[in-house]
Amino acid sequence: MNSKSKGQLNYENVLKDMQIEELTETIEQKENQVKLFAYLSVVFGLMFVVTLLCWVVG
Repeated sequence: MNSKSKGQLNYENVLKDMQIEELTETIEQKENQVKLFAYLSVVFGLMFVVTLLCWVVG
């Protein structure tokens, strides 16, 4: 038999669940940062291309 009580096991499972949720939230935040960075890169890239075109044409 396992020497740990049911309460102790429940407590450990809750802690593990909380840690998993925190990790999931951290991963989601990182994904959002990457998406934002990619979006900004595209926007600035387009602005640069338009500016370059205007400079070349003008």
